[in-house]
Amino acid sequence: MNINKIAWSDPVRPVRPKDPLLRSAWYEAKILARMIRGRILMGVLVYGKTLVEREFLLRRITTLSLYLFAVLAILSKSRDVQNSGSDAAGERRLLALFLEESREMRRALRRFSDSRLEKGWSGPNDFFY
Repeated sequence: MNINKIAWSDPVRPVRPKDPLLRSAWYEAKILARMIRGRILMGVLVYGKTLVEREFLLRRITTLSLYLFAVLAILSKSRDVQNSGSDAAGERRLLALFLEESREMRRALRRFSDSRLEKGWSGPNDFFY
């Protein structure tokens, strides 16, 4: 096998779903992944080594990661159910509800820097005194 004949410039890309609901879940997953990547890169650029001390930024990144995992899991499950030919109404309803929840959470976590309330918080002992 001649390695020079392999088309290295043709990357394998995932197939975009034809179903509108699955396609919107696919786009939501892409948006969440892009947000996570942007938050991590900006966090490293802005905070450097002190990134590990930024609790609220890390919490936002973690929440986005969990929502990305959930969207991908539900998308995979609903695609499997649809491909098997069984009734996918319940899976489609679950996917639609979770996509709505994910969009709301994405809007809430749009902020990169800490809010005034977060900046004033000095730690868990703040609530006991």
